[in-house]
Amino acid sequence: MASVGKLVLMLVTNKEMLCVKWIHEVYMKEDADFWVYTPSNDCSWSWKNMNKIKLGMEQWYNDDAVFEVHELVWSRLLLPKHRSILWLATQRKLLTKERMVGIGITCDTAECVLCDQEEMEDLNHLFAECDWVRDVWREVMQWLGIQAPHLEPRLVLEFIKKKHWCKMKKEVVVVVHGALIYFTWQARNWKIFKDNIVDTSFVVQQIEVVVKERIDSSSLGLVYSGSTRRRIGMELI
Repeated sequence: MASVGKLVLMLVTNKEMLCVKWIHEVYMKEDADFWVYTPSNDCSWSWKNMNKIKLGMEQWYNDDAVFEVHELVWSRLLLPKHRSILWLATQRKLLTKERMVGIGITCDTAECVLCDQEEMEDLNHLFAECDWVRDVWREVMQWLGIQAPHLEPRLVLEFIKKKHWCKMKKEVVVVVHGALIYFTWQARNWKIFKDNIVDTSFVVQQIEVVVKERIDSSSLGLVYSGSTRRRIGMELI
């Protein structure tokens, strides 16, 4: 689904890629608007299937606030599983306890299991206001040497998008954000279903490993050492 979404993104923004050009020339031709285009009966099955899938994605792409940050969600540095959870979080589709109660699913308790604040587990609390997740965010930001507010998932992406940072720096912060959302959701599930308590220091270490591995596996070729802060950080203005 993520790869299909990325291809849809390229078609919508008319990226100058060979495969996209080929699709425009062979299939779409004069129909420049991907959303209103209807495939003919002699088109391939895969192309017809993509046009079916786009119907469920149109609202997301045409939502002005989300469209501002869609490129960050499809960052090449994000792990696919992190990207999926981040996308669900930005769409407020994760099954938090607040949502469960709202649709009639019984919970032993509606309170957040990661902290002692006795607050209902909704999206904003779990990923922005929970003391547990705030501690993780603060330590990771100190490690990177940057300052960024910790808000609910979609607002964090909007903040990153608006900052006058280089592309690499934005993508690194998005990797951190995506990893935080993923590991927070994982820690929440481990506590609920396995009664395992995940320490914040463990999550911080996991996020650092993910960031290093994702950059090392990309074409950026950065070498991590004590200069991590100078290479990536740079105090924000």
